Amino acid sequence: MVENRTEETNGARSFEDRVFARVDAMDRRFDGVDARFDRVDARFDALENRVEKLESRQYDTKPIWEQALAAIAETNQRLDETNSRLDQTNSRLDQTNSRLDETNKRLDETNEKMDRGFELLRNEIKTEFTAVRHEMEHSLRGVDRKIDVLNQNIFNFQVDHRYIDRRLAELESQIKPT
Repeated sequence: MVENRTEETNGARSFEDRVFARVDAMDRRFDGVDARFDRVDARFDALENRVEKLESRQYDTKPIWEQALAAIAETNQRLDETNSRLDQTNSRLDQTNSRLDETNKRLDETNEKMDRGFELLRNEIKTEFTAVRHEMEHSLRGVDRKIDVLNQNIFNFQVDHRYIDRRLAELESQIKPT
């Protein structure tokens, strides 16, 4: 497998032709590479333009962001103040609720005492009322008997009065006037 390179050299092109052919091939290759570099360069230019636009927008929005941040900080401060006031109000409400609880306990105790007192008073009034009723019934029976006796006496007086009137009329009729 011996190759015969001498034949190639005899019919081959000259050294200069070969070098120029190689340079042409390399040139064609470099043209492709140049085209690639041109495309990469164009992409970098586009990217650079986009970055510049973004940076310019950033500079344009910077004052807006600063104002927004200042407004947010002010809002946070107001919220903190409001929360502080709400905490104070809650503390006062807790104190008021505590006082109300104590007052309600005292009112409950007072109501219980009053209920016990009213119950005792009710029982005492019932007992007294029962005693008064019994006494009135007893007294009314006595009054009833006395009225019966009085009626009997009046009746007896009327009977006696009629008797005396009749006797007096008889005596007067016996005595004739002269």
